Amino acid sequence: MGKDVTSTIWEKNVIKFKNDYYGINPIRFTFSDWPKTVKIKLDIYDDDGYWGYEFVDRIGYTFKERKVKPVSKAKSTKLELAGTATKVKLLVRVFCSANYYGKDCTIFCEDRDDEQGHFKCDPITGERSCRIGWTGDDCLQNPDDCEGNRCHGGATCIDELGFYTCQCPPGKAGTFCQGEINECLSQPCLNGGTCNDLLNDFSCDCPRGWGGPTCERAIKPCTDLTCVHGYCTRNENGTQMCVCDTGYRGRRCQVPIGQCDHDPCGDNSLACYNLAGDYRCKCKPGFFGRNCERRILNCDSAPCQNGGECCEDQVVGYHCNCLPGYLGYLCELKTDECASSPCQNGGFCKDKHLGFECLCRGVGTGESLGGTWRVLSFQPGFDSFILFQLGIYIMSLSLKLFNTSSTV
Repeated sequence: MGKDVTSTIWEKNVIKFKNDYYGINPIRFTFSDWPKTVKIKLDIYDDDGYWGYEFVDRIGYTFKERKVKPVSKAKSTKLELAGTATKVKLLVRVFCSANYYGKDCTIFCEDRDDEQGHFKCDPITGERSCRIGWTGDDCLQNPDDCEGNRCHGGATCIDELGFYTCQCPPGKAGTFCQGEINECLSQPCLNGGTCNDLLNDFSCDCPRGWGGPTCERAIKPCTDLTCVHGYCTRNENGTQMCVCDTGYRGRRCQVPIGQCDHDPCGDNSLACYNLAGDYRCKCKPGFFGRNCERRILNCDSAPCQNGGECCEDQVVGYHCNCLPGYLGYLCELKTDECASSPCQNGGFCKDKHLGFECLCRGVGTGESLGGTWRVLSFQPGFDSFILFQLGIYIMSLSLKLFNTSSTV
């Protein structure tokens, strides 16, 4: 595998090889394939000067190491060897060369951050790990982090390595430009003016006697102009003018503004009435709301009775679909099924919720249940009723039959 020779160390019987002592500690040997077994042979000589070197001792040892690990994980093996005249203590360690990994040191990986790749190497396995902002086999792909960004309010997304930033337009602030800058926080309006925050701007409502963008200019009082519904002020040229109250116009604010001129009530109204700065709509029957925009639904009050279904009707307003057994405009009337006298042979008709029942007097003593009986009643959901005579009393039993009569 190789050999190395130290220089002469003078007049010492015990020698401690410190780091880089005489340039030979540690002694390194490189190999292409680790054989798992290495023979160590150490020869010791005495320097006799003019007479040359005198052989003193030879120490041999067979070192075995099955696995080779990266330098960060390789551990040293302590050896204490003895010859016939000398002893030596060694620390032996086998590890992969720099940038090589794996149990056989066959995986090469070197940290890069240039045009050939942007990755780091795992210190144990040598596996590549892309740096932040890079993907792909060689970590050369920089994905667009602005895709699906959360920037708001017209902000510009700037793609960075592994993240993005939002460049806010004027008047916007926050990580995602989701907030607005309140220009009124600096209290720009003077002399009691009220500040109105706008997008990247502000406006001032000045009190009487003051004007200008920030109410900084005193306005000379009016002397020749009286405002009926408003107040008088002067413009930048010094001309007197009226600032009208809501709902009025004209040089002296004396003319009410006709709110109805714009037909706010629409087609569902009968009339529009002008008020001072406002209006009122008179709606057609069946409509309501400030502008008669909402329709009154007749079925909202559930007018149909006895389970009837209410249906909106453009002509009459609504109509009711009644359940069987009921009639009337509101399904308020119950149908009398016995009105047509359906029971024969003197039978008594009993009106029921959904149909009728005939109570018949039997013939004979009633002590026997024999004889032929006719189907005497009908009820929706059943094919027939069969009546049994027990003395002078009648008991009915619902059965599903296929004929109109039966023999019991």
